[in-house]
Amino acid sequence: MNQWLFNIDMWTVIGLLTFITGLLVTRLMIWVNIHDTPIYRSSHTKVTPRSGGFGIIVGFFACILYFALHNDLFPPQDWRLWLIGAAAFGLIIVSMLDDIRSVSLRYKLCTQILVASLVVISGLSLNHLSLPRFGIVEMGSFGAILALISVIFFTNTFNFMDGLDGLVSGTTLVASFFGILIGLFFYDPVFVCVNFALFFSTLGFFVYNFSPARIFMGDVGSQFLGFLWALMLLFTTHGKLSIYTIPILFFAFIYDVTLTIIRRLVKGQSIWHPHRTFLFHILHRSGLTHRRISLIYMVFAIIQGLGAVFVQFIDIHRQIFMVIPYAVIMIFYTTWVGRRAYQHIPPPKKSRKK
Repeated sequence: MNQWLFNIDMWTVIGLLTFITGLLVTRLMIWVNIHDTPIYRSSHTKVTPRSGGFGIIVGFFACILYFALHNDLFPPQDWRLWLIGAAAFGLIIVSMLDDIRSVSLRYKLCTQILVASLVVISGLSLNHLSLPRFGIVEMGSFGAILALISVIFFTNTFNFMDGLDGLVSGTTLVASFFGILIGLFFYDPVFVCVNFALFFSTLGFFVYNFSPARIFMGDVGSQFLGFLWALMLLFTTHGKLSIYTIPILFFAFIYDVTLTIIRRLVKGQSIWHPHRTFLFHILHRSGLTHRRISLIYMVFAIIQGLGAVFVQFIDIHRQIFMVIPYAVIMIFYTTWVGRRAYQHIPPPKKSRKK
């Protein structure tokens, strides 16, 4: 057993240094001031710096580097880690460029496909699913396609959901906290280290991002977080943790994005064109503040975190049923959002034909 995993003094020092790193780099990005100017679809009303997510990235990798140098969890000679690192670096570069000056949708999608392909080439894939009656279903080569889709979906999901102060960073804080607990309870050192690094680096950024935000995460932060959680999803298929751990941790995000995509497709609207029709957007337009909405999603994250812990104890063939109570919660949530929209958001004016 790795004794360092239970060295409280070591964790305290590393956590504090990771937090300070994330905090200082975020503060530096405020000074750099890659500004976000409000437009018609923005949820903010004043010019605010963005790309603060770079603080998360620097703090995260600094912490992971320490783990790589002091134990064998992240061996530098493993070519697969270098491949995943190259994928992450490519995504960070393109998303940072998008923050500085807009990058075309086609170029961003091509980058995401390339990044996801490098992850699959490294050996991470959805190689099996556990389903009722069928048991463990081996996905074979189709698992690589599912992995590709998962990386792209999670990367864009976090980008879509990063629309209010502290929403994505707050949810990530709660999810990574439960990730640490799950890794400790079920002795998965890699899962512990990744979530630990993510928790404290995000905490440093959250200080400046919670409402009223002094800096936004930017594409560089949101896409990196989505990419990282997609990696952890694929990682669970190769370890002892439930494959449903990450989907349950972020069920509210997945539900919000999926429902909005379906609604827009049914209406014949583009899913890529900027809009304000996600559930959290509708809540904000109905009069709730950034702070209250972010806190609502953090409460969702706590409830989901408890489910992510509980699902580890369920028979593998029945784990998928854990999504049912969360689906019910989100249906009630959607109904409540719809009622608020009906009561507080005036219907769009119909243009008169001359």
